[in-house]
Amino acid sequence: MATMQEIQAVMTGFPRTLRWDNFSSVQASRQPPRLALTRSTMNMAAGWGAAMVGGAYRVRRLRISVTFDGMGSWVTAAGRAKASLLQHEQGHLDITGLVARDLAGSILDLMLDEVRFTPATAQAEFQRRITELGQQANALLSRLQSNGNIDGLYDQQTQHGDNGAAQSRWDGIFSRAKLGNPQSFRLGLTMAGIL
Repeated sequence: MATMQEIQAVMTGFPRTLRWDNFSSVQASRQPPRLALTRSTMNMAAGWGAAMVGGAYRVRRLRISVTFDGMGSWVTAAGRAKASLLQHEQGHLDITGLVARDLAGSILDLMLDEVRFTPATAQAEFQRRITELGQQANALLSRLQSNGNIDGLYDQQTQHGDNGAAQSRWDGIFSRAKLGNPQSFRLGLTMAGIL
């Protein structure tokens, strides 16, 4: 299993602590009644490859970035006045980062036997598996994060941060995932009954 150090070595942009000055200020909500919106993405760079490590093919040169979109993320003056709202918006970035971290760990854990694979077939098999893992990660992001006018599970349950008890529950999941084993976010969501 990949260590946290190995996973962090292939990632950029996460963890990151947000401040209101990272957001674009707007006079009026672009999506009433919301007072703020956080946009973030995860992307895997091209250029990874298969390499022989200890008698098995492993993925090497993996790079996954988590990007906070400061121009696409916004906050109203009323939003800035709500300290709890910044914590909620941090959760949106944490979801993207923790899903990306779980994805990185899953990819780094892939291993193919040198007896059954050649360098070319190992590369093709890794591509197939990485594509599948990426689709699963994107499906999870779509389920958790809001998209347009459709609220994801995080916003549904926390009511965009207005439900303090639900927000505390999610904050606990984020905290445990950040401190836990490298692939603990999905497990934490499952144990909390969210997935």
